[in-house]
Amino acid sequence: MDIISETDTEYFFNSLGLVCRTDSEGRIYPYSNKSSSVLDALRIKLKNLDIPEICGFDVKSIEKSGNNFIIKSADRTVYAKRIIISSGGYSSPVMGTDGAVTEIIKKSHRVTEVYPSLVSLPYKNPKEYKSLAGIRARGTVTAVSDGKKLDSETGEIQFSENTLSGICVFNLSYLKPQKIKIDFMPEKSFHEVLDLLYDIKNIRRDCMLDEYLTGIVAKNLGIYIIKKSVRKDEKSDFSMIKKISSLSSGEIKCIAGMIKSMEVDVMPPVSWKNSQVTAGGIHGSEVNENLESKHCRGMYFSGEILDTDGKCGGYNLEWAWASGLWAGKKCAESMVK
Repeated sequence: MDIISETDTEYFFNSLGLVCRTDSEGRIYPYSNKSSSVLDALRIKLKNLDIPEICGFDVKSIEKSGNNFIIKSADRTVYAKRIIISSGGYSSPVMGTDGAVTEIIKKSHRVTEVYPSLVSLPYKNPKEYKSLAGIRARGTVTAVSDGKKLDSETGEIQFSENTLSGICVFNLSYLKPQKIKIDFMPEKSFHEVLDLLYDIKNIRRDCMLDEYLTGIVAKNLGIYIIKKSVRKDEKSDFSMIKKISSLSSGEIKCIAGMIKSMEVDVMPPVSWKNSQVTAGGIHGSEVNENLESKHCRGMYFSGEILDTDGKCGGYNLEWAWASGLWAGKKCAESMVK
């Protein structure tokens, strides 16, 4: 199977009059920096080619009769010799991608398990992390299930009231992890962090514990780590009244351990509303190298409805453009053979 490259995609949009720009990380955007410009350019081309555009068409059924397809909504019927299905998945239903067409297609095609991806992960116990809501921190996150490390990402981590998020977390959400382990100082080893904490103990020995991690993590996060690491005073359940000089070697090791590997218990993502992409879809074995159905000649697929998804960074959009171009090209070629 040939590949529609990034260059092909950019050339295609340039041919529509869509001026693009490339950012410092190599991502390509409309020069206007508005996603609506892409849709506008496509619509202008359709108009110039005198191709009708039908909006608000809620597909109820897709049938094939002889060499023709019959596509029905509640009050309208459209006939076509070929059909390219680019209906998206289940994510962001407010945009119209509610998975309705996938439900129709799965009656005749194998569809793998579908679930939200590129989405925040709900806490297993939200009360545990309530004090961290609104905190942002940089670090490395590792997805863990059944005690096994699945994958890691580095970037900004965001704590909200009910979920853990940030692009690095989004990129691991497809793994449906049981835990996320966070390393807030990935560039340092455990022993380097330990030595640093001993130095800070000597420098701030007369300060209270809430100042111990100032400059390493946000204050509320530092307090959370210390509360989880420091033995409670026998006369009080509030450990922060202690001075930094009172920290034992065992407590400092525990703090260093949390800085290097703080565990957050999470649950699999369940929200289609906030997810950016659908994991799963029509299995690759159901289509040929032209992205044409093996069960229904003349039916092509592109984009998110297929079981293909990637991480943040434009990969899913590039798949949508490239697969759409490829399916369109092969569909057109089949009409003139």
